[in-house]
Formats: sequence, C-alpha cells, structure tokens
Amino acid sequence: METAGSAYLYTLAQIAITFAGFTALFMMLRQTFGGTTTKYDLFVTRNYLFFSFLVVIGAMLPSLLAAFGITQDLIWRLSSLAVAIPMGVFVITYPVRRRTLTGAGFPVRVWPMQLIFALAAVVLFVNGFANSNTGRFELGVTLIL
Repeated sequence: METAGSAYLYTLAQIAITFAGFTALFMMLRQTFGGTTTKYDLFVTRNYLFFSFLVVIGAMLPSLLAAFGITQDLIWRLSSLAVAIPMGVFVITYPVRRRTLTGAGFPVRVWPMQLIFALAAVVLFVNGFANSNTGRFELGVTLIL
C-alpha cells in the first residue's frame, strides 16, 4: 500500500543514497591521490553518511508501516518521531562532539546549518505529537539534506 507522497519520498531516498555514495567516493579519491585522512575528515564523513541514511530510512518507513495496515495519521506520527529523535540527539550533541575533536569553539559558519537541522527536528517532533500530515513530514526530512 502506497502512502501519500510516496513518489517524493522515494526520490528523496535516491538523492540521499547518491550523497552517501559521493561522500565515500571523495574520501577514497582523497586517499588514492596521497591525501591524508584526519580525525576531523572522518567525523565530517560520518555525519554526511548519518544524514543520508537517516533520510533514506525516513523516506522508506512510511511505506513499510502502510504495508502493515496502520492508519495514515499513525504512519506520519511514527515516521516523524523515528527521524526526529536521532536528529534531535545529533543537534544537541554536535557542538560538544565537534569541540572534543577539534579543541576549538563552535565556529559561526556552522550555526546556520545547525539551525536548519534543529528546525528539521522541531518540524518532525511537531508532526509526531500534533496534527500530523504528509507535507510536514516531507519538509522535515528534506531539511536534513
């Protein structure tokens, strides 16, 4: 059983998989051409892979839940919370993890990205606990990319 917005979510999953593939490819090319991989490089790569796979899981989950005959409202609530919780944990822990790794403070250039991720988490939490709908879920998952 297909859910509303399935085509958009499947396309979003394909884009996220492409991002993950290019992330791995760039890391491999960097090492192939003699570049060194620092702990920070690995940290950034892990974050990109985390976002990509979170979007893929989030995009595929509504269709999986629909196959079990769950109501549309509950599908969007469960899917929203399944993506919002790990995203919220990421947003809260990122500054400390980055500071621990780099030894430097949180740069201003990273704040806009963190605010977008926080907005994605808030949108998804609202969709999970308030009046849920397809559009809000799609917006939240799209903001992660």
